[in-house]
Amino acid sequence: MRILSFLFLSIFLTSCNNQNNHKVASKSVDYVFTCNLVDSVGVKEKYAHYHSDEGIWPDVKQAAVESGANCLKVFAQGNRLVLIISLPENLSFDEFNDRYNNYSPKMAEWDSIMSGFQTAPPGADADQTWVPMETIYDYTR
Repeated sequence: MRILSFLFLSIFLTSCNNQNNHKVASKSVDYVFTCNLVDSVGVKEKYAHYHSDEGIWPDVKQAAVESGANCLKVFAQGNRLVLIISLPENLSFDEFNDRYNNYSPKMAEWDSIMSGFQTAPPGADADQTWVPMETIYDYTR
């Protein structure tokens, strides 16, 4: 499933607050996913480099902006990755994902490279790499 191939760029925005002067919608919806990195020496470092200021492709970064994301973040602990995508409440995840994946022909190449770093967590469907996480607690002020 191509879903969330884009999500690997996620570190391009370092914060979900409005530090970069982009107008952020007042209400947003967070989508949270997880996957694992391939268990091999150097994979985490290479993956992190692809998501650094020096390694992120311009098309990948711009695809997230043009697709309407408020914020994308990836967290790592060992080989486990957690991705948070914050979208305006009036933008569906499917619409965002379609816009992102079709932003440029480079997106398929990025997806191919990123898929070499990633593996599905236990219990994932055969066509999944990034798996949606279930909310079990939500304190919202």
